[in-house]
Amino acid sequence: MITTIALAESDVDILACHPVMHELRPAITRDEFLVRVRRQQTSGYHLAFVGLQGDPVAVAADVDDVADEVAAHGARDGVAELGADVVVEPPPAGVPQLL
Repeated sequence: MITTIALAESDVDILACHPVMHELRPAITRDEFLVRVRRQQTSGYHLAFVGLQGDPVAVAADVDDVADEVAAHGARDGVAELGADVVVEPPPAGVPQLL
């Protein structure tokens, strides 16, 4: 059994991660997933995967600057949607932003 741990940087690798991420975010289509990952990569988003025999069986996401991504695209369309390890929810009205 060949196990790999790598960053999903190519379109092929990103799309191969979709079935795993789809378990967490079933509403996101394969094509939309690629678009979102590519857009978020411009803000420091990294998608890593563990592969067995070349097929991703686990994924992890990390964002260098969550606040900038949420400010640019909103929490609903940003990192919270793709299951990053940091989930940012907008504060209720009148509550100051802590980030």
